[in-house]
Amino acid sequence: MLGKSFLVLAIVLSLGLAAIVVGCEGDDELTLEEYFDRFQKISDERTAEIDSLGSLDLFLDEDDLDGFRDAFKEAAEISDKKIAEVADLNAPSEAAHRHNEFVSAGQAMFDELDKIIEAMEDADTLEEVIDVMIEAGTKPSEFSVIEARFDDACWELQGVAEDAGIDVDLECSSDEDEFE
Repeated sequence: MLGKSFLVLAIVLSLGLAAIVVGCEGDDELTLEEYFDRFQKISDERTAEIDSLGSLDLFLDEDDLDGFRDAFKEAAEISDKKIAEVADLNAPSEAAHRHNEFVSAGQAMFDELDKIIEAMEDADTLEEVIDVMIEAGTKPSEFSVIEARFDDACWELQGVAEDAGIDVDLECSSDEDEFE
């Protein structure tokens, strides 16, 4: 009787371990269309969450400097979280290299953005906060170089979708989009 119970227990544990291993491997590789559908959903969620903060321009008030810094930081945290969600997508082989570059550049950009947020915390006036932001956006700052890398990676992914006939808007920035 003990032998049979031991065998049943071994089978149950083996099946459980197999389920855990399969579960840890994540989703199967997505098709290109599934990948961009999920990417678009993440992008749309990011936009909606940031829009729910209200216009950051409204926070450019000397009397509410902390409100502006908090909103800016929250917008950065939302975007950083969404980059992590994109990183979790199992990109198809046609997009894998560009996906990895997008995620890498995005993570580097938000690491650099953390430094900008820290510098904003040290600012005592609205003018000093604006100076921090202008300095970060002025070429050839480290942030602007990383941001350009991120934008290039985004446009390359957008190109993969367009080449495949997939209608998606990854909201890649352009020079006109800066500080909107």
